[in-house]
Amino acid sequence: MSKQIQTQADKLLKIVTDQSTAATYQQALAVTWTILKETGYLLWLVVCLGLVFGDWVWKTGYRTGWNFRGWLNSFEQPSADQVLSETGKSILEVGKSTAANAIAAAKEQLGIENKPEPPLVASPPRPPKPAPAPEKVPVATPEPPVVSTEEE
Repeated sequence: MSKQIQTQADKLLKIVTDQSTAATYQQALAVTWTILKETGYLLWLVVCLGLVFGDWVWKTGYRTGWNFRGWLNSFEQPSADQVLSETGKSILEVGKSTAANAIAAAKEQLGIENKPEPPLVASPPRPPKPAPAPEKVPVATPEPPVVSTEEE
């Protein structure tokens, strides 16, 4: 049995001390080191990308928050009368434009030339001339009675 062990040990020693084995292991170590180095560099770039992205998200969120706050603060609280008035004006304008568009479409269908209508009022009325101011009449004020201080 000892002869088998000796033979196997000699085989192993011959394989390990062979020049091709040493070259193969050197290549394997060099490739392993290159893989580890490039993996480390890739991980560093991913960490840098995460930091830059986090900074961008932070700044964008902060700026967006401030802009939203400014926009929200710029609103004034409308009163009910103001809301009703604005709604009425909007409905009136929509009604006018819808009616004008319907009339224009009807004229076009009938082949009638669509001429712009003259204004209903040629010019605004002139304000009346102010009446001349009445003359001021001096008002006579009665003189206070004279009281004598002499003794009689």
